Amino acid sequence: MSYSFSFRERQTKKKGVVYDIIFRIVNEDGREVQKALCGYQTKRLAKAAYTEFMAHYIAPPKRYDGKSKVLYEFARDNYYGYLKVSTKESTLYTISHVFSTHVDDFFAKKDLATLKTDDLLTWQEQLFAKKKNNGEPYSVERLIRVRNYFKTFLLWCQKRYKIKNIFEDVDPPKKKLQKREYTIWTRADFEKFSGQITDLKYKALFNVLFFSGLRIGELQALTPECFDGQAIKVKSTYTRKTMDGSAYKITETKNYKLHTVPLPQHTIAILNEWLKYKQDNNLPNKYIFGGDAPISLNAIQNAQNKYTVLAGLPKIRLHDFRHSYVSMLISNGTNFVVVAALIGDTVEQVVKTYAHLTPQDLVLAVKSLD
Repeated sequence: MSYSFSFRERQTKKKGVVYDIIFRIVNEDGREVQKALCGYQTKRLAKAAYTEFMAHYIAPPKRYDGKSKVLYEFARDNYYGYLKVSTKESTLYTISHVFSTHVDDFFAKKDLATLKTDDLLTWQEQLFAKKKNNGEPYSVERLIRVRNYFKTFLLWCQKRYKIKNIFEDVDPPKKKLQKREYTIWTRADFEKFSGQITDLKYKALFNVLFFSGLRIGELQALTPECFDGQAIKVKSTYTRKTMDGSAYKITETKNYKLHTVPLPQHTIAILNEWLKYKQDNNLPNKYIFGGDAPISLNAIQNAQNKYTVLAGLPKIRLHDFRHSYVSMLISNGTNFVVVAALIGDTVEQVVKTYAHLTPQDLVLAVKSLD
């Protein structure tokens, strides 16, 4: 099948004129359907996006006839092809790693159309008894996630190959998920931490991280064009989860959300100082906190560990800088809709993740009835 495309020009409020590129592909049901890649500032960028998409597009095979065997490997590889054009590469990387670690060995060469409930129960029992190479058990949270990945795969097989999904008859094990506790720093904690930092790059980096709520990959992907002097425009993220063996890729943000985060004045001053230092010393500046390549996660973690010890503070994860930022916003009375816009997440996810940070609101809500 040969492919052709056309451009569609649109006027938007924020970006002005943008271009969409329209073309047709074969979907997972074997039908030819229209697809659009939208919102590019030039036709050249839109065409480049189309070329990139088609370079990785795999046309689905013909529809299953309902009679042949559905070998696990055949279905899995077709599922990967479906994911390749419907999800982020990092998601495909994660799922393929999960399957190779926890699924492939058990279901190798099995006919999914003839699976029995006992097969899935046996796999599930083995999964939840499994241990890491160092002998430690996997967390229940991780194993539930593995189970859900495989369940989603079987649901896809049910639709694609018209086979019965017997996983719906298999109850998940009755194991309690440990409640995730978020460790956060207060602003006073962070200022104590920042006061120990002697390297201007890391002073700017950690100030941006703490006062923006960026995910670490979003921070690594920042370029000078992302900073307009007052706010950070979050357009992409850094990932090492690549399927082609490349060291890293700059991809769309989580949830494909583009958002803008205004920075407080003291953070703007430190960031400007760092950018001026790079300019004055002719340092590579493709990435704000890197050079010709993004700064590595190991470098950030090593710096964090060093200055945390010097400040005498409890260690927190880099992602907990994000939780600390949200905690400050909520404590200052910022509503969840604004918080979601600032961190590039959905309101539902913000409520689910951070509602526990405001137990005092429950007391105030009841007092308001008096």
